[in-house]
Amino acid sequence: MLCLQNLFNLCFVSLFKFSVIALVTAVIVLGVISGNAFATQVESSLISPWDWAIIGLALCLAIGIGFGLYPAYKASKLNPVEALRRVKPVRRKKCSVSNFFVLKISRFSCINY
Repeated sequence: MLCLQNLFNLCFVSLFKFSVIALVTAVIVLGVISGNAFATQVESSLISPWDWAIIGLALCLAIGIGFGLYPAYKASKLNPVEALRRVKPVRRKKCSVSNFFVLKISRFSCINY
């Protein structure tokens, strides 16, 4: 039951994150496109600098990938048995519908903090 609930939490959070990211991206792109269209209609020189936007996106992506790969690389070099021995055990409590939505909705929603 707990495994099924964790799977549901993971799917729900992943879907929610994806939909929020897609919505924010769509709003940003539509805002830039409509702003550029309006600027060309009124013959203004306030057009979005696409090169800076692409440079900023590439820099953010490089930082995110770099700081994501470094811990993964370090973890891949560890012996799994020794790494799990160092982890403190987590006390779990019984999950119910009431505390399912009260606590943080994530895959660790039923863990005592």
